[in-house]
Amino acid sequence: MTILTEIDRNLAKADSLFEAEQVILNGVLRLGQVMMQNFMEGLDQSLKSQTPANYQVINKQARTLNCIFGSITFRRRYYQTGLGRHEFYLDRKLQLKSRRRLSPHYLMMMAKIAQTTTMRNTANILNLVFDSGITADSVMHAVHELGSQVAKESQRNEQKTVHRQVPKHLTIEGDAFMIKSQHPAQLTLVHHYRVYEREANYIINRHDFLSAGHQEQL
Repeated sequence: MTILTEIDRNLAKADSLFEAEQVILNGVLRLGQVMMQNFMEGLDQSLKSQTPANYQVINKQARTLNCIFGSITFRRRYYQTGLGRHEFYLDRKLQLKSRRRLSPHYLMMMAKIAQTTTMRNTANILNLVFDSGITADSVMHAVHELGSQVAKESQRNEQKTVHRQVPKHLTIEGDAFMIKSQHPAQLTLVHHYRVYEREANYIINRHDFLSAGHQEQL
């Protein structure tokens, strides 16, 4: 039975739109897993003819990756090179780091979400959508590796200048906090406002405003 046939059969049993959405989502995720596994093993097969003449196949070994549509396991060739070293040619071509379980796209997604909320919330969101067993510790590693890259990309998008227009979706956020100083003893009230538009799920035309005022001395 194919995945699409199974989806159709399970949809016929669905009693609500909620169940129908679950059936379709789970089926699409499984289909993505199968397609990615076939892609990886097919690419490994085609790369065999591109390896240097002094490469010798030792065996095939399995590797598991967590992608956005779930966990996939594929087998690829393990080579002995002419210099006496050993490597997985597929891993090198795709720049897959040794012993890493997260795919590059999933890693980038984790780092982007973590820019907007806590690491624990990021893990909860991803597990709710993809049921992939991500932990807050995994998110922390993603942020350490890609956080600065994501932050720079977000900053470029947010500060991109566009032509003057009447915004369709204008958002204004604000908060304030107190700073207590001892020398001199006083309170400083800081206000922060952020104004921005949203376009295709991106923040654009972002502007931040800060103001500070001293309160009476303690």
